[in-house]
Amino acid sequence: MVSNIKILVILKQIPDSCEKDFYQDTGCLNDSDINVITEALDLRDSLGGTVTVMAIGPTESLSILKEAFTYGIDHGILLDDDSWHDTDIRGAGRVAAAAAVYTGPYDLIMFGRQAIDGDSIHMAAMTAGYLGMPLLPYSNGLFVMNHQIQAECIGDDQNEQISADLPAVVLSVSKRNGRYPSVQDILKTYNGTFKVRVIDGCELVLANQKKMVCRHRTYIPDISTQHKQIIFKEQDETVLAGCLETVLCQLGY
Repeated sequence: MVSNIKILVILKQIPDSCEKDFYQDTGCLNDSDINVITEALDLRDSLGGTVTVMAIGPTESLSILKEAFTYGIDHGILLDDDSWHDTDIRGAGRVAAAAAVYTGPYDLIMFGRQAIDGDSIHMAAMTAGYLGMPLLPYSNGLFVMNHQIQAECIGDDQNEQISADLPAVVLSVSKRNGRYPSVQDILKTYNGTFKVRVIDGCELVLANQKKMVCRHRTYIPDISTQHKQIIFKEQDETVLAGCLETVLCQLGY
């Protein structure tokens, strides 16, 4: 039986403050984050160990880390560097993997379903690839024993039972949420007892870091290719009847 399991939960990067009107969850934990934190804490309570929560983003991301502390997590880490804020999903995965190695080791690295901003589900796969760890995708339930993890993963036709040796990465879609912030953890969070560790690019140095997003372009529809809508008036009934007759003839009626 595994004991004192070390779990890392990686949260989503929240949208910029100028986009708050478009995302109702901005500035707080969204449901998938809460669900995966709950699952990690349940594993910790049954096996012993620690739960560390990590977020990539600017200082504003401290708000979601503080909220995570109210659920009873053990440690919080913020990856805050200007060069990481506007990177794409591949760059974010590389930063998360490097930070996991730097602050770890961890037995289990967990992700929620997807982000509310980019709506991407590739972060877990990218991070697992950089770490060289097995990925258990779309997990709806976990069981850890004898340094192995078993998960019921949702498939297209039916659920699959998948197992892997630890350490491993899990993309969780579990919706169970039976935990709520406790008064004790809320007080500890906001009186300064819990501290967030902030790591920047000077501390976490990535060699040959490249931004994959090279250019942004505003989409402008080509009006010339759009179909025009024609409204026939009462006096155009003869014209309309002629058009219908022509179309029906072309169709062979």
